[in-house]
Amino acid sequence: MTDSVSALLDRVRTHLSSVEQNPQEPLDRALLERFADFLTAPDVARLTPSLLPQLLSLLPLLQQDPDPLCTLILSKFLPPLSFKDALSYTAGPTSLADALRAPFPSTQLLAIEVVKKAASNAGDTAVVAGWKDVVSELISAFLLADTAVSLPIRREVLESLLITDHAEDDDLRPDTIIKASNFARSPGSHGQGLLWRRLFEDRDIYSLFFTSTGLGASGSRDRPRTKNERTVAQSRVLDLLPTLVKVDFNMIRISHFPDVESTYGLKGREEGLLDYAAIHMVDFKEDVLMHMVLLDFFVALLEARGPTRALPPSIVPPPPIGKHSSLTLDYLISKGLHARAMMYFLYPNSPQVGPLDRSLLTGGSANYIAAYARNYPHHILAAKTADGESVLTHQLNARMIQRIGQFRSDGHHEASFPELVVLAALPRLALLPDFETARWRATSDPVSTSPVFHLPLSSSPKHLDTLGQIFQGLTGPHSDPSSEAMAARALCIVYYDRYPDMIDQLVLAAKTIALKERALAAIGLLSAISKARWAPLPTASSHELSDANSRIPTEDNLRSFLRSTHLTSLPSTGIELLLSPSAESSVMQYLMSPPQTFSNLVGGTGDAESAAYKVAVAKFQLLVDVRERVPDGSIKDLLATAAARGPWGGAGAVGGHVATMEM
Repeated sequence: MTDSVSALLDRVRTHLSSVEQNPQEPLDRALLERFADFLTAPDVARLTPSLLPQLLSLLPLLQQDPDPLCTLILSKFLPPLSFKDALSYTAGPTSLADALRAPFPSTQLLAIEVVKKAASNAGDTAVVAGWKDVVSELISAFLLADTAVSLPIRREVLESLLITDHAEDDDLRPDTIIKASNFARSPGSHGQGLLWRRLFEDRDIYSLFFTSTGLGASGSRDRPRTKNERTVAQSRVLDLLPTLVKVDFNMIRISHFPDVESTYGLKGREEGLLDYAAIHMVDFKEDVLMHMVLLDFFVALLEARGPTRALPPSIVPPPPIGKHSSLTLDYLISKGLHARAMMYFLYPNSPQVGPLDRSLLTGGSANYIAAYARNYPHHILAAKTADGESVLTHQLNARMIQRIGQFRSDGHHEASFPELVVLAALPRLALLPDFETARWRATSDPVSTSPVFHLPLSSSPKHLDTLGQIFQGLTGPHSDPSSEAMAARALCIVYYDRYPDMIDQLVLAAKTIALKERALAAIGLLSAISKARWAPLPTASSHELSDANSRIPTEDNLRSFLRSTHLTSLPSTGIELLLSPSAESSVMQYLMSPPQTFSNLVGGTGDAESAAYKVAVAKFQLLVDVRERVPDGSIKDLLATAAARGPWGGAGAVGGHVATMEM
């Protein structure tokens, strides 16, 4: 221990003794912070047995905010301790419960950090499960705390404790849950399920989810809650449940105390906490803001999917609707929530959708459809609309085409955010024109049925970003990479056929650095095409595809479908398209040209905030992407020479170029 630490320690001990004698004496924050700055790990280990008890003993005596003391404990003395060691310095569960309900956030946070340590070991979690008062305060504080300062850590601690405590082997648990947790779990440490039982089989604690968020059957609350308090608690329940659904769908779904649940509108023995949160808790017809939160909850349920393990035969959820479904999707469909969540985007003029709903819920509805499409691409391709009369993706395409047309006819140059969110998420198979119909119907252009071809190049950067996502051919974990790669290729080729000046327009936009966002989006689209993951289309002799893939054309069908003559052959890669005879001149001239700058404006070429710098760096990355993918030859050599000059074409010294101001 250095002389500085020794001298400071003496001052700290004297100060703490003085505060102990007079609890109203202000804590010397500066002294405590200076002391913490000088402490080393060996100092902490040496001082913990004597100093930590003195610090903790002061907390219940203070008549002021103990934040300086709690900060010292949290930053220096608590981190090295295990849960059992930390517990040995407290008065046990009673002191933890008292700290959790203390009026000062710093005291609450200190108690939460002690409990958090139990999440690393199933045995320690079982100990916490035995402390009813502590668990009750954890739940109550999470649901009802009027400060959001420690809300994330409260949720994380609850989630991690329940994940650690769940009585399943690691190989049966969702890997994403374990990896998503910020808390390390001891290898081979399997939970006993005691904390789950405490939450769902202890009537008093289970009732907290209801009494904190809802009205009793008679209209009088079990505990007085303002509307704001009830709304906050509702949103926190909706925030917590998706994580728990990933671990144990059944525990959240089934009934535990029918008499409690029936008081809040649930059907006794048939519905549980999940039904309460999803169906009964929120008055979505009167509270449109909470309805927005509820739609976000449905999105989180879709993405949670539920555990993939076999469920006990004694507790069986509704039968799966399809092999590409999940427990949560089946649940949402069976309860009518799936159709309702999509309604605000699909049918905004329905009598069930009011003006305020139309204004505020369309975006949330689009996010739900996008999550559905990303996580269940096979399911959405086979899905019908709620009335069963049409294919869902056809209805979605028609809706997007209608909206894009409305925006263009009204003089707007970009579609609204919801349409682009859905368009980028839909499986590319759903966006293909009807090539089969095109063979016998000459009265209309089949591309008119796909919203992709209604997005003009000359408008919004968001349009270009969306087209880049579609054409690149990247897929999610639940998609069929082969069919998506084939569909992305067909879509890009047909789009280039219908917009023969596509490459020229993109190059022109990329050069216009005065419109920085559009220039970057144009470069991004060119880059997406250069890196596109495409696949050959089936030949006529091997065209035996599943129903979901039946819209993919053969190579011959695609070739006969094209109208213009600027594509002499069908490019098999994005690089082949960019370097096709009709596009090569524009692309190569752009890539080989020096970077665009503005003169007479303040700023240097190295200014990372300038428009010219950002565009030059993006252009250079495009050059590198193209160079890496072109075959060996003269073009590759030219691109390598240009790449060697760097983003600024060799004029990298300060003053070589003068870039634009921040645009």
